[in-house]
Amino acid sequence: MAVPIVRTVIMYLCVIFAVRLMGKRQVGDLEPAELVVTILISETAAIPIQETGVPLINVIVPVFLLVCLEIIVSYILLKSVRLRTLFTGKPIVIIKNGKLMEKEMRKVRLTVDDLMNEIRQKNIFYVEQISYAVMETNGKISILPKPEQLPLVTGDFDKQTPDGGLPMVIVSDGVIADSSLSLCGLDRAWLNNTLKTEGLALHEVLLMTADRLCQYHIFKKEEAS
Repeated sequence: MAVPIVRTVIMYLCVIFAVRLMGKRQVGDLEPAELVVTILISETAAIPIQETGVPLINVIVPVFLLVCLEIIVSYILLKSVRLRTLFTGKPIVIIKNGKLMEKEMRKVRLTVDDLMNEIRQKNIFYVEQISYAVMETNGKISILPKPEQLPLVTGDFDKQTPDGGLPMVIVSDGVIADSSLSLCGLDRAWLNNTLKTEGLALHEVLLMTADRLCQYHIFKKEEAS
């Protein structure tokens, strides 16, 4: 009886250590590749608990090999936008200006009932109240209400909030997203002039977002600070 208990404790500690190495994401926030590794680790770790004749080393090595693969892949995805899209997909707009994007919903196999359930959980009960809804790569839905649906703050009573649309990622780790620029009605000339005004080079930008009103936010890389 002592052997199974000891083996279970050892595998428990190994899996905790392996998951800590992978990072601090919650299960619902895992990307597809991360979820696959998590499932494989759990299945592999269960083998020596159920089969006491299996040497622990034959399981511990594959578990940490999976962790190493996940860390290597994560690092590669940080540097390659194309591979990141291949492994994790890309966000998809499923509601635009209060209208359902049926083709996009079919792509992600999202039913109207599921969509309504999601938006009700965000205290929105009418599709017409939504400016944009985006299906993220982890399966969650992000919602941007129309300006008139946003909570009022001091100073909002005497002015109208212009609708700049959904803020788009136009630069990711020094790489320009031309499709996002186009959706915002912007171009590379505007981007280059903006970066010049901010005194930044493209390779110094970690993240830059913008909307149709040319409102933008820039986050510099640490080495550029």
